[in-house]
Amino acid sequence: MRLVPYRFSATSVPVRVMLAACNDVDASRRSCDGHQDPDRQCRQAPRPTIRHPEPEDRMTPYETAGTPRPTGWRHVLTPAAGLWLLAAALTAEFGQVPVTGLPLPGGLDRAERAGLVGVAALLAWAAIGAAAAATTRLVEWACLRPDWGRAGSFVLIRRQDRWRAADDLAEDARNAARAAGDESPQHRLFHEAMARRNAIALLPPVNPGWMADRVTALQQRVTGQYGLDLPSAWPRLWLLLPASVRDDVIRARAGWDDAMLWAAWGLWFGLLGFAWWPLLPPAAVVLLWSHRRARVSLDTLAHLVESVVDVHGADLARKLGLPVDDGVLDPRTGRLIGIITRKGA
Repeated sequence: MRLVPYRFSATSVPVRVMLAACNDVDASRRSCDGHQDPDRQCRQAPRPTIRHPEPEDRMTPYETAGTPRPTGWRHVLTPAAGLWLLAAALTAEFGQVPVTGLPLPGGLDRAERAGLVGVAALLAWAAIGAAAAATTRLVEWACLRPDWGRAGSFVLIRRQDRWRAADDLAEDARNAARAAGDESPQHRLFHEAMARRNAIALLPPVNPGWMADRVTALQQRVTGQYGLDLPSAWPRLWLLLPASVRDDVIRARAGWDDAMLWAAWGLWFGLLGFAWWPLLPPAAVVLLWSHRRARVSLDTLAHLVESVVDVHGADLARKLGLPVDDGVLDPRTGRLIGIITRKGA
């Protein structure tokens, strides 16, 4: 089962359920309050207090696309947006593309002209900040896209060849370590060979991009080990997690979001670089740094989600009323969890 480009947000399921519960409560209140028969009493359960979760209380997705982006002013009036406006002004002054000045109506004194220019600058600051935040969706789509066309087929074949070669070397190192005994240096060589293979992909590559492969490997590893459908089980697992574990997942997800945002800024500065070449080197540095940070954040997030399933998967089975032998989630129970969570979907 492919996770990409499946947009899974763990907040969506409980929030929809909560809103539906609120609607049901409001409907029952209206039906009772509007009753016309004074001799007939409306029996209803005590009105529950519905607490809508604050943003920091909402669940965080394990899958890397789908978290709502902040829309407040403080998230668009960022220093990066101001720096981009400064770079745009320098590009207009020294770049190769002619730029006309800001048209202002006549008959204005110096204070009024300065006020109009300030308002225009503030609006431009907010506009470029919002545009960069929106560009993160495009960057995520590009990073997690499973199909790159003909070029992607070539890249995928090369990644598969590299992975098979590294896997053969790791298998040879494993056999040598087994034959040499426990204290042999061959064990260190075996672990190094496994690390080189896993740096390419944890499982045989099925996507041209490393990031899309990492998300796919997460689902394949969880399904192969426990028979669990992770997208449908994750919202239920999140309800069982301690606050400290949730914080770790949220921080890992925030690292990915930050990397996507920096990559978007790298693209925006790169656009200015086509008009003024001195901006191209810093834009390239930002793009390379954000790519590295995105890989690290995604790998950390995937390991955390897999660890959550390892540690709390059996707890989820018990909460759903399924038997768990020796506290270990087996594939049969994992498939039963999937039947319950998907509900025929």
